[in-house]
Amino acid sequence: DLAPPRVPGSRARGAQQEPDAGGQHRPRQVDEEEEAEAQGRTEDAEAALQRARKAAPSAPRPLALTGQRFLRQAQPALALAAWDTLRERHQAAFLLVAGDYAAAAAGSGAVDAARAALESTFAQLPALELLQALGRLDGEADGLPRLLAHLQHNPTLSAALLMLEEPPERWPADTWPALRTAVARAAKPLQRYRCAACGFEAQHFL
Repeated sequence: DLAPPRVPGSRARGAQQEPDAGGQHRPRQVDEEEEAEAQGRTEDAEAALQRARKAAPSAPRPLALTGQRFLRQAQPALALAAWDTLRERHQAAFLLVAGDYAAAAAGSGAVDAARAALESTFAQLPALELLQALGRLDGEADGLPRLLAHLQHNPTLSAALLMLEEPPERWPADTWPALRTAVARAAKPLQRYRCAACGFEAQHFL
């Protein structure tokens, strides 16, 4: 979810907004939209979302929901436009819809523009969500080399697990060294020297 969990009693009486991602505010109309959507009241949900956008034009949650609504209505170009605004204003929040962004691009014939946008964002925020979205646009041929490059520069277990989900016969060259580096880096903080006499443990040999 784009919004943090609510804390009972945290909202002041009469307040219409609560904190959202990135220090922004979550308009109360977002709650109304979600409730109406869950009850199948589509028109009420749409009206609540429009009020939310008007109340907080730069808040991430309404932008994300607007794109999702457009995608459900088979209007991928409009979904992309809403999410592009979200991506430009709230990169961290955009990560939650990056996969849908790639799907909308594929459905609207805007793959090249979406790839360029994702690559630009990835250069600023090298997140796996963006890498996976790029993989959906690249296909198998280009996705794994891009993943390997990320793994080599950011040897994390999350990136390693993504690579391990692929059959080894499809791995690019130099994949094994990158995987070993990621595992070694993750294991290093857990490694300890233990004194046989007193049981004292230290990360470095004394």
